[in-house]
Amino acid sequence: MHLPEPMLASTGRVPLARLVDDGDWLFEWKYDGVRVLFGWDGERCFMRSRNGIWLHDNFPELTVAEFPTMAAAGKPFLIDCELQLRGQQTGTLTLRHLLSRTNSAPKRATSYGLPWLGMLTTFDLLMYDGVQLNRLPLYERQNRLAELLQADWIGAEMVEQGPAVALMQRAQAVGAEGIMAKRRDSRYTPGRRVSWWLKYKNRHTINALAFDYTTSTSPQRPFGALRLAMVDAAGKVHAVGEVGSGMSEFEMHDLKRRIDNRVFPVVVVSVLGRTEGGFREPVFVKVSTDLTHHATDQVSMEQLRTLPYT
Repeated sequence: MHLPEPMLASTGRVPLARLVDDGDWLFEWKYDGVRVLFGWDGERCFMRSRNGIWLHDNFPELTVAEFPTMAAAGKPFLIDCELQLRGQQTGTLTLRHLLSRTNSAPKRATSYGLPWLGMLTTFDLLMYDGVQLNRLPLYERQNRLAELLQADWIGAEMVEQGPAVALMQRAQAVGAEGIMAKRRDSRYTPGRRVSWWLKYKNRHTINALAFDYTTSTSPQRPFGALRLAMVDAAGKVHAVGEVGSGMSEFEMHDLKRRIDNRVFPVVVVSVLGRTEGGFREPVFVKVSTDLTHHATDQVSMEQLRTLPYT
């Protein structure tokens, strides 16, 4: 089966309120996982990432089970979806374990008996029973996809949709990546970045203490990245991640000088939510002079020395 390239979304620059007023848009939760095309060719299940990597052998709980073929009544299909890894007991998502598993050799990636299971969050049906559906409007493709998923297909679910403002507020509250806006009548154009699918990212700023830095691999940079810490409500210091982009050469030398002299600046960092190992897409914004003096008084050298490297 020939697989198309996934259609790509553009960055949303039109205010969400305008799309809501327009009335012709659907709003979906933007999931933090790996974009894949998943399908059944009549003989076997297959799964390919947006980067062209075949992943079906890495997730046997999704591709060797009988549920996909039962759902499709044995007919070939192709779905656009987001691959995630969830805890069997807790239901929590883990991007770190997901990326580790997608980059592992298939023989080491089997999850039977392990606490994490692959899950597909589906949002588009591109082909069913040999018929290409990309010229149909989005709402009709999604209606057909919902029918396909009604056959108790364990391991796959429909994307969450809802009011734009409510979805974005919840994304901000939990530190999720953001939401998607899609025209109800849009066609699927493989391989193109289109204006009828828009992504609205939940980017915001945080204040963090820069207490150390990593070694640079480039002679043009005085260090690799700033190591960041935050103080919780109980006064305990936690390492929260790193930031290596957004700094000018002058700012990097100034930050290195301060840290070398044990004057730990509070920096403002623009982030796209939290991950297990730190922040998603962190970008340095500036040094917060006012907060730096207060934070230096609060945090001791002994506290900083005990922080683990991330």
